[in-house]
Amino acid sequence: MLRTKKKNNRHFLRHFFVLFIFLQTQVFSVDLTTYLTWVKLYHPFFKDQSLSQSIQDQAVLGQEGVSDWRLFVELGSNKLEPIQESDFSPTKIQTHYLSMSTQKKVLPVGGVFQVYGRSIQRNQFLNPIQFGDQMVSFGLGRLYENRLGLSYTQPLLKNRKGRLDRFPIFQAEKRAEANQYRKKINEDAFLAMATQRYIAWALNVELLQLTQKQLDSARDQLAQTKRKYAQNLVERLDVLRAEDDVRLNQQKRITIASQVADAAIALSLLSGKPRSALATPDFDLERLQAISGAVSFEETYQAQLFFLDLALQERVKQAKKEASRSSLDVVVDLSLLGGSDSVRSSLSLDKSDHSLSLLYQRSLQNRRARSDFKQSVLGLDQLELRREEARLQFETKKRQLLEQLKATQDQILLSRAHIKSSKKRVDEERRLYDLGKGNLNFVIQAKSYYYQTEIQYRQNLAQAQLYYVDYLNLTSQLTYQLLDKEH
Repeated sequence: MLRTKKKNNRHFLRHFFVLFIFLQTQVFSVDLTTYLTWVKLYHPFFKDQSLSQSIQDQAVLGQEGVSDWRLFVELGSNKLEPIQESDFSPTKIQTHYLSMSTQKKVLPVGGVFQVYGRSIQRNQFLNPIQFGDQMVSFGLGRLYENRLGLSYTQPLLKNRKGRLDRFPIFQAEKRAEANQYRKKINEDAFLAMATQRYIAWALNVELLQLTQKQLDSARDQLAQTKRKYAQNLVERLDVLRAEDDVRLNQQKRITIASQVADAAIALSLLSGKPRSALATPDFDLERLQAISGAVSFEETYQAQLFFLDLALQERVKQAKKEASRSSLDVVVDLSLLGGSDSVRSSLSLDKSDHSLSLLYQRSLQNRRARSDFKQSVLGLDQLELRREEARLQFETKKRQLLEQLKATQDQILLSRAHIKSSKKRVDEERRLYDLGKGNLNFVIQAKSYYYQTEIQYRQNLAQAQLYYVDYLNLTSQLTYQLLDKEH
């Protein structure tokens, strides 16, 4: 029984050890979508872009505060010594007052509503006048006055319907919306850069594998040549040529391995993942995606950004025109008041005041307003020209990329045929050499040429992938095609 238990424990430990070694030796590959997801979640650039958008959103909320209730409080005291116009005039007046008001802008119509209150204590120092045997003072030595009222101001010309009051809110909203497109443009550009580095890494990994095959082939050739030399079938010079070929391919492998390591370190820094998480790319260079050349400039983020800027500039022009108008406001004021030599009586508010007035204001020359309006018109024309310039640049770049992609795809087809023919040349040179009719140098040259065609083929594939990424970035499709669509 005890032996059986010990045996089972040994089997368990053996299986556990084998599983541990298996997991440690596994190489986990990383596909492009996973890598870009890491980059987007980790890199500070994307957090910075999100904060920038949050700042713009807060700016909108801040501008909406123009319609908030506002409270005004004034507490004061003054002392006057008026000129004596008669014996009944006070020699000195002391006034203490507390004034409070709250007002709110009514954005849909541009008016201002106000509720106010005011309390005054006025102390008058009067000269007494003698009437017979008595000294008499005319007037109240202390007066309490309280007023409670409301007023409303309605613009009839400038700022009618709140056009000027609502403009800062509209401006902040458009800027926040435009920032969303700028954020998308910036993020796509960053992801395009990260994708290009990933493709370069995938290319170098394939080149490293290809160089390793070339090195293995050179070593096999060296071993075979040494055997033939031992049998006196070849000259010593063939052995030296084979050894040189091995050393040359070792140097190539060291160079490319260094490039692979450098690329992996750069990708690790972009994604925030350890170097061990980027063991090998899971990316097929031969999988070329079909693209549509029918994407128009109007479908891009840049075009949407121009549309928003044009809408904002048009509104700026309207606001400048509105600001140049004359001001005509109607003001209605209603209030209740009370006054007495006692505080309690003054709170009765048994009297009323009301007023209706028109306020007109106009700048006689109005040069600044006219200049501002003209600048806004010129700015709108300039923005239209810039949009057209951007559209032409887009069309030019799009055609260039499509032509470059087509030319690269043609080169890929030629490279495939070239690989086949160069492989046949290697086989033929080796056959002749094995028959003693050829030269080892020709075999080495044929192999080198064959591997060079393989390298050129993979470089063309990678270049086609890079053109595809540039096209996606240009047409504002990168995030959707490489991230959102894959998910």
